Amino acid sequence: MTGARQLPERDYLALKAETRALVKRCGGQEAAAASTRVSHQALSRYGALEDAPNFAPIDVVADLEAEIGEPVVSRALAGLLGFTLVKVEAGAQLTPAQRFARVMKETHEVNAAFADALSDGAIDEAERRAITREARDAIGELERLIVALNLDAPQ
Repeated sequence: MTGARQLPERDYLALKAETRALVKRCGGQEAAAASTRVSHQALSRYGALEDAPNFAPIDVVADLEAEIGEPVVSRALAGLLGFTLVKVEAGAQLTPAQRFARVMKETHEVNAAFADALSDGAIDEAERRAITREARDAIGELERLIVALNLDAPQ
């Protein structure tokens, strides 16, 4: 039985490419297989373009991403759905007030980068990348503020 797919074929191919990149970052198929429940042959199939119906199971992706500490496939999947991922810091937690101060600092850096870029009336590629980087930093701090607020909330 064949079901309808929700995304364009290029998106599924992109997920396979990210799966290959994840396996490579784990040290290749043999090394990656040692970090999860499937064989190196299965990992090969998950990244193979000619094996279209085979994708890595979510627990395998979780194992491999945990191995390298980076959400390679998860980030790509989130992007396909219009989302971004933000790392939440582990270890010592800052208070909500400290987090808010960081949000304000990062927001100021976005404003400064944008104002600097507009000083000549146009935003070039390097300026676009700088603004994007600063905006992502600010978004990350906003997400961490939300976590700090929820950790600080009465149970």
